[in-house]
Amino acid sequence: MIKLTVRWRQRSAEIEFPCSDTKLHQLLNEIRPADTTSNEIFVMAVHQPTALSMLEDQFLNMDEVNFLAKRMDSFTYDELLQFYAAAQYEHLQSPKGLINLTYNLPCYTVVHDLKNMATIGKSHYMNVNGPLTASELKQIDFAAIGRELIRSGNGRTTEFGLLFKNHEVPYEEVYDGINFPEYYHSESLMTIRVEHAGKAEYLYLPCEDLTITKAMYRVGAANMEDLTVFLESFEVDSKDWIKRLKQILANGNIYDINDVLSAINTADMNLDKLSAVMEYADTDSPEAIIALAEHIDDFVFVPDVHDPIAVSGSTIASIKEYALHPHLEDFFDHQRFGEHLIKQYDGKFVSGGYVCMDEGAYLDEILADIQDQGMGGM
Repeated sequence: MIKLTVRWRQRSAEIEFPCSDTKLHQLLNEIRPADTTSNEIFVMAVHQPTALSMLEDQFLNMDEVNFLAKRMDSFTYDELLQFYAAAQYEHLQSPKGLINLTYNLPCYTVVHDLKNMATIGKSHYMNVNGPLTASELKQIDFAAIGRELIRSGNGRTTEFGLLFKNHEVPYEEVYDGINFPEYYHSESLMTIRVEHAGKAEYLYLPCEDLTITKAMYRVGAANMEDLTVFLESFEVDSKDWIKRLKQILANGNIYDINDVLSAINTADMNLDKLSAVMEYADTDSPEAIIALAEHIDDFVFVPDVHDPIAVSGSTIASIKEYALHPHLEDFFDHQRFGEHLIKQYDGKFVSGGYVCMDEGAYLDEILADIQDQGMGGM
């Protein structure tokens, strides 16, 4: 976490990062004119971590600070010490430099405990060479590597430990100071890449609309139509839904697909049921998908049921009030009872099974607020 105080003229605010784009926007606009579009503001103090005090007394881009905090969130304790020591050694003063450092920690080995040479050697070896194989773990004398490193005399003292710069590891500038690199900070349903004029940004949907707008501006696009959009990944294993979402994106824009993903991003959402309900409602517009998803409990979906007799049997089996005595089973007219249920609850057979309205629910009411031009046939 990064916690700092920012100031605009005589007003100040305390902000904790990482935070949502909307919260950041609200906090900044409480102390400065609401129509200010730049996220650069003067940093009075860094309260946490004190190791980043070099960011004080300068104007900083708060989106960069937010991204830096997200990167630091993933660090272990040892990686944080490595990061702080390297930042101090390199005299880094900007979020850009610190963000790039988060991608280049293997360029540095930091020793903060001289008691175990094997641990030192193993850490240094992994920084320089990457992950270890099972055979390397058995064959390499990590204690010898550790002793050789300490005896080299190349260590530089920092308040976070003895730092060794690994010159054999190339330092890469991953962040160019404008467009943030791909980074998964939290769970998402879909990752998309947006491009314009050779610049690219990544979006992890569903997200806040403001996050989409910021990414659009960072690549230099004036509007959604200027963007080239690529679907990088979709966490739901469904070709039908991938096709559906691509179609929504083709007919609309990122905001449309984001709204749909927000609606289906619930712990208990059954996408097979939602697909069946969409077919039942004969619509697949973004507005309709959202409305149906929000009222998914107003529908009954019985998979793999395709005739009135099966409707009757599934209803009797699932609703105790309809339970039949075993001696009556042979005399009961399942065909007529199934037809009655279908008519009473506006039931329809769809490709995935049977869908009907729940008691007291009506499809017309659910779709009442959707404009006719927003409706599309299956």
